[in-house]
Amino acid sequence: MRFVSSLRHCLRLAALLALIGGYPAQAVTYKQAEDAISKCGMIPDEVLWRVSEKGEVVFGRKSAETPGPTYGQLLCFMGWATKNKVKVALVGWERNGS
Repeated sequence: MRFVSSLRHCLRLAALLALIGGYPAQAVTYKQAEDAISKCGMIPDEVLWRVSEKGEVVFGRKSAETPGPTYGQLLCFMGWATKNKVKVALVGWERNGS
């Protein structure tokens, strides 16, 4: 399965679960996001992530040259975000784009 199609699958799942839940997004702390990233098998210093002032998580890989998270890691992180009703924005990089 290609990374892009896997990412789309995760996004659709997150959107569907958010609609089913019907509750507004919850603010998350820096420590909670860092713990979730670590529990999903990623090293926080090796991925791009930030927590906004509103408690939303911006997440992705640092550049087009760095490896992105695996499908399992993404699925784990999006599952955590969905379970905890955390609003997530994903940063994508296009390799060899024009």
